[in-house]
Amino acid sequence: MFEHCFTTLKKDHSILTVNQRLSLSLTREYATWQQQQGYITWATLSAQPLTSWITQLWHQHNSDHRVLLNSGQERQLWHTCVEQDERFALIQTQATAQQAQQAWQILNDWQLTTDDIAEFANHEIETFIEWAHNIEAECQQHGWARSVDLIPELITLIEQQQITLPQHITLMGFDDFSPRLQQLIDTLSQFTEVHYDDTPNFANSQHRISLSDRRHEITTMARWAKQHWLNDPNQRIACIVPNLTELRDTIEQIFIDTFHLGALIDETTPLPFNCSAGRPLIQFSLIDSALQGLKLCANHHAPLSRWVNWLQSPYHHHHQQDATCADAAALALQQLGMEMLHKTTVAGILTQLHAVFPQSTWLSRWQALQPDLPQHQLPSEWARWIINCCHQWGWPGGRTITSLEHQLIQRFQGVLQELASLDTVDPNLSLPQVINHLQTLLHQTPFQTEGSNAPIQILGVLEASGYQFDHLWMMNVNDETWPAAAQANPFLPASLQKQHRMPHADGERERHFAEQVQQRLCNSSPQVIISHHQTDQERHFQASPLTRHLPIITLDQLHLADTAISQVNQPITLSTLSDAPAPPLQSDEQPRGGTWILKQQAQCPFKAFAKARLQAHTPGESHVGLSPAQAGTLMHATLEAVWQQIHDHDTLVTLDNDTLTTHIEQAFNAAVNNTNIAQRVTAYFLPIEKKRVCSLLLEWLNLEKERSPFKVLAQEQTHQVNFGSLSFSISIDRIDQLANGEHLIIDYKTFQTSLTPWFQPRLDDPQLPTYYLTLQETLPIAGVGYAQIKASQLQFKGILHDRYENDTDTLSGFTPITQIRQHAMSWTAWHDHCHIAVEQLANEFCQGDARVDPIHPSACLTCDLQPLCRVFES
Repeated sequence: MFEHCFTTLKKDHSILTVNQRLSLSLTREYATWQQQQGYITWATLSAQPLTSWITQLWHQHNSDHRVLLNSGQERQLWHTCVEQDERFALIQTQATAQQAQQAWQILNDWQLTTDDIAEFANHEIETFIEWAHNIEAECQQHGWARSVDLIPELITLIEQQQITLPQHITLMGFDDFSPRLQQLIDTLSQFTEVHYDDTPNFANSQHRISLSDRRHEITTMARWAKQHWLNDPNQRIACIVPNLTELRDTIEQIFIDTFHLGALIDETTPLPFNCSAGRPLIQFSLIDSALQGLKLCANHHAPLSRWVNWLQSPYHHHHQQDATCADAAALALQQLGMEMLHKTTVAGILTQLHAVFPQSTWLSRWQALQPDLPQHQLPSEWARWIINCCHQWGWPGGRTITSLEHQLIQRFQGVLQELASLDTVDPNLSLPQVINHLQTLLHQTPFQTEGSNAPIQILGVLEASGYQFDHLWMMNVNDETWPAAAQANPFLPASLQKQHRMPHADGERERHFAEQVQQRLCNSSPQVIISHHQTDQERHFQASPLTRHLPIITLDQLHLADTAISQVNQPITLSTLSDAPAPPLQSDEQPRGGTWILKQQAQCPFKAFAKARLQAHTPGESHVGLSPAQAGTLMHATLEAVWQQIHDHDTLVTLDNDTLTTHIEQAFNAAVNNTNIAQRVTAYFLPIEKKRVCSLLLEWLNLEKERSPFKVLAQEQTHQVNFGSLSFSISIDRIDQLANGEHLIIDYKTFQTSLTPWFQPRLDDPQLPTYYLTLQETLPIAGVGYAQIKASQLQFKGILHDRYENDTDTLSGFTPITQIRQHAMSWTAWHDHCHIAVEQLANEFCQGDARVDPIHPSACLTCDLQPLCRVFES
């Protein structure tokens, strides 16, 4: 790739590149080239980025020993300056500081001063000038040097011949130079030989192609690259993406799908492609787990999600029992139903679990999250504290770390060193401030794995500078992105930016830059394809005006390789084994659930077996406040307490709304005190729930006033029952005694109800039929039904014995069984139907009937056992 450069190297020759990537590639290729020449040893190639060379040269001649601020320190100076300006209290400080710092860099690169922009000053520019002067004064006061100071000082030293320069300098990968950089190069040229990389231009073929959408475009590029790689694995293939950072994840996934099966990919899998755009460090779970732990140290209260994620992170487990204990703790915390959790709550859970998981180290490491912290200290002292804290709580875990994780840890340590360097500019920080700084650094620090010499390189337009390729594809070159839209800096006069052709100043500047880059890329390969996609959601694109002169190539002419997914979609022979019969229920098995077990058996026999006998449950969704089940429990408990005070219909009708409201509020308070609900919700939530429940129950009790006389005979009455071979307990919400001495069995529901399941062959919902079968032996039963207490749908819904079919004074919502549309039958027939169905469900369960046989397809939609039963694979 760089043979033309290596053959022209002379003694005392330095290569200065546009970026670190090109320098590393040159060094690696030079070693390969020397070996090909038959050499065993050779002098190391002098290749480094121009910016690094400038910094190194300045340090070597820093006679007054000034401190050179690094990029993080400069960034913090600007951030502090903007943050302390009360006029900008409501803006995004970080973004504003970044724009201001960029404006200062551009101003200096174009050899201008704040005096040059003062005459154009508006509010933003005046503010920027003030910030710049404040920072300038602070740097002079402390003797700090900044990156913009280096080139002017080096030019002076070079002109005074106080610097020994290499005899030959080659500049590689540059599209253009700022005026200040050009001045440095001109000065260098007076005292040494300066060469510009004369990369040979290829006599190449250039074509363009239009694809339907972005995914089609990326997939086509990946298949094109794969085919060329298959033809010759030693070829150098470039895929150039103008907005690579934005599209990185999509591109990487499509390339994996094209080259390999995604399920078989891990970090040890050799991939023939490499994406140059790194991810921010904070996006890696290893790094994020450390940051979340630090946030937990800094706050006594934290969101439930943070506790759960931190506990379940594999980077905090020393062994399997740690992982199991963490899962149990996370589940226990979720079941509390609390949005925010205090450290003491988590400590209590871990203490309880220590008895169950005695080998777990969680409880002992827990103390690391509760250290005695100083109010403020130096960033470097905080950096040491962070390292110690991570070590104490066991990060990054007890398992052997991978190569990727090792590189991530090293990069994290580098970020902590950068944090420590803030001692110079921000020496007094609290822990929350340090965590904010660290989080910002982790967002701003890209990470890319080492060793990127893959034959297929996915690059941004600037990262391809200085390279040569056998094949090159440049994508997303449409009329909106190429040239890019102008983005003038708001802190510099727009007219001045345009006059001096500063970066992103106007459309003309962007077009000129795009033409330069495109020409350089087209000259770097004998085969070039430029593409764009036509649509993206509702947006439509055309080819860039810079590419419309190119001839069009079709998909058929590209000779595309197949994707990995398409290559494996071949039919295979499957063998089947029937495992429907499970072992019968043993005498020492005591599954819990009562009529719930029968309902699961009716819904699907496998569901009952898995949930009741195997205890196969997925953790329920965590809820802010009360879950629907908890809200239902609170409603039940409140109603129970209300009827303990009122007792019967005669008393109820004598109470006005104010008195009823008092009874309900007292009942609600009693229900809260008799449960642990108050511990599950924040203080502001309970009054809201109380208002909701009291309003709903007041409306409900007024509905009950309309009934014929009754009294509440029993509430939450328990029975031990036997059906077939199954024995279980039931608890009946409420039994009303009517004026004629007969009884209604009532079950409270806070959701939409239906009577249809009682008449189905498998008795879809056997709860109330089971209650009826239990009580009918000792009590005369008039009917069974639901008290549906759901906002805007308050009603009774049930069936009555057929002896009530001519009774005009029946309870509203309860229908004589002979008058039920589509399900009309006699009470005796329904009794027999229920008895046979309940007995059959109980016997099937006890006998081990575990067929995957859902009662209807919709039953599978709300079931969480699909990975276990694999019903959709049948």
